[in-house]
Amino acid sequence: PVCIRTVITLLKMIKEEAMAKEGDEAKELWKVGAAIAVAQMGSLRGPEVFMLDLAGIRAHIEKDRQGVMPDSPLDDGEDLFGVTHVYLAMIDQFKGETGVR
Repeated sequence: PVCIRTVITLLKMIKEEAMAKEGDEAKELWKVGAAIAVAQMGSLRGPEVFMLDLAGIRAHIEKDRQGVMPDSPLDDGEDLFGVTHVYLAMIDQFKGETGVR
């Protein structure tokens, strides 16, 4: 596993670079940063990052945007039920899913 401090440092570097660029190059840097963040948050491994469904994510992007983020979301016992979150749509089956519910 990659240390979270390493991921945060990498994302800061990508953000600085993306803000200094324009056009397609900046867009590609933002996409790389987003993929790294999603991979870390979703505990995605290897090709699972490429299973993200951009159309599915965009279709749900407004859902649950009205949540409220607490000041210290990582504190023990912090209730995160009502926080803002992003729906990550995936293509195909994910982490051993069988499609049967």
